[in-house]
Amino acid sequence: MLKLTVLLKKLIMIKKKIFICGATGFLGDHLNFYLSKNYDLILHGYKKKSKVNNNFINSKEVSKVLSKFKPDIIVNLICFSDVEKCEEHIDKAYNLNTLVVKNIANWILKFKKQTKLIQISTDHVYNNKVFSNEKKINLVNNYAVTKYLGEQEALKANGVVIRTNFFSNPRKIKRGLINWLIVSHVKNKKIQLVKDIYFNPVHVSTLCEIIEKFFRKKYTGIVNVGSINSMSKKEFIIKTMKHLGLKIKKYTSVDYKNLKNYKCSRPKYMLMNSNKLRKILNIKIPKLENEIKKLNNEI
Repeated sequence: MLKLTVLLKKLIMIKKKIFICGATGFLGDHLNFYLSKNYDLILHGYKKKSKVNNNFINSKEVSKVLSKFKPDIIVNLICFSDVEKCEEHIDKAYNLNTLVVKNIANWILKFKKQTKLIQISTDHVYNNKVFSNEKKINLVNNYAVTKYLGEQEALKANGVVIRTNFFSNPRKIKRGLINWLIVSHVKNKKIQLVKDIYFNPVHVSTLCEIIEKFFRKKYTGIVNVGSINSMSKKEFIIKTMKHLGLKIKKYTSVDYKNLKNYKCSRPKYMLMNSNKLRKILNIKIPKLENEIKKLNNEI
């Protein structure tokens, strides 16, 4: 009987209209691949393959496209995530990280209040030496500020805000930390390993699974999605390279303030306490070492 109930719930969800904003980005590429097996997706992006390419900075464009499809669930992945450029281009950071969310939330509140909004946010809102729960924010740069303001807009529409950090092998879109490591290995580049920034990301497959679980969960609010333990960026890279069978021939250990390309302030302790997530979804929070092992088992 329990299995039948779960199956019926899944069948109901398949009929739901799921609109993914920013589906042609790095996370969108993985989420689309993961969900497309079981769902009929409406993909928004700025590439030819996306069904929708409206400018979500424009409130009229947002209203036009969302009113056309009337989605049951909206997953917003639109983001300006270049931390340095967020300091240089404040208006662009606000528009993509805050205004877009405001426009989506306003449409929900005006036209379809039952639409669920899932807003993907960041661990950059934290900078505490201990693992932070969802209330202990510490904003140190414009990227964090604009993402936080976007969270507040999503909450006005009773959305789910997922604060996270994730990694994966590149699929179609060749970027991200793992891609950088592979390219550095192939080209035998000397790299700098940051020893004083700590984080607890999850593998992208874990994040995609959790996003899907929130489709069926009646929850609104902010939730952290991170591993149960943390590593420095240096430790994470060394363990990842070892797991992938890649060799680092040339590297130096540095403090983040000594990196020439790091001009603005960065959080040193992006540590997320995921106890709330564990309770809401009744799941076990993974170890970061086990998440790294998933790199050989891409979705």
